[in-house]
This record gives sequence, C-alpha cells and structure tokens, in this order.
Amino acid sequence: MPATNGHGTARGVARVYAALLEPGRVLSPELLAEATRPQSEGYCPTLGEDVTFGLGFKPTDLRRPFGPNPGASGTSAPVDRSGFADPEAGIAFGYVMNHMIPRWQSTRNRSLMDSVYASLGASGRAK
Repeated sequence: MPATNGHGTARGVARVYAALLEPGRVLSPELLAEATRPQSEGYCPTLGEDVTFGLGFKPTDLRRPFGPNPGASGTSAPVDRSGFADPEAGIAFGYVMNHMIPRWQSTRNRSLMDSVYASLGASGRAK
C-alpha cells in the first residue's frame, strides 16, 4: 500500500514528532505551519468519506482527532499506526502494530491517545 509503507517502531515515530516540536530542528516554524494546516478538504472517492489533509501531515479534526488541541497534527494508516505532535500539550505520540485493521475502527490507538491526555491532568502539558 503506497500510502502506508512507512517502516519504524513506535519509539521512532514518536521521536520524529518530538523533533517537530522543537522549532527549526526539522522544519522551519513557517514551513511546519504550512504543512500542518488544511490544504485539501472534502469528499475523497478513494476513501469514500470526507477528509482533511495537510502537506504530509493530517491536521486534527472533529471526526478523527489526534487530541483535544486544534494545533495537533500527525499521520495514521489502516495498519493501525498513528503518530502525532501536539505543540500546545508538548507531547509526541507513536503507536504501531503488525495487524491490519481499519485505523479509526480500532479502539486501541484511540484509547492510548485518550490515556496520554488524561495523564496530563489539568495542566494540559507534558512534564
């Protein structure tokens, strides 16, 4: 599957997103802002649903949120892989499996994401 052929560990995915949280380390702040903002929105005939895409990153949205903060963005794939960065919360997240199930039908990645945010408590920031 060309759109999902990334290879890596959950730690590796999280490290990529952690690097994106450091301004200028991987991308300039301006380029990262452009890459993570919605570039294409609407019905996708391939996926058969409405989608929002950035430039290599999927912005969080109400239907498929990466977390509660609007600035979070990342990637996900039907092999139950997710990775994202949330600059407001100061977290990077990586999750991978070797079992193919539709990404948002799985409760595992969603439960892990929710648990990460729940562990932040009222501060809303990673320590």
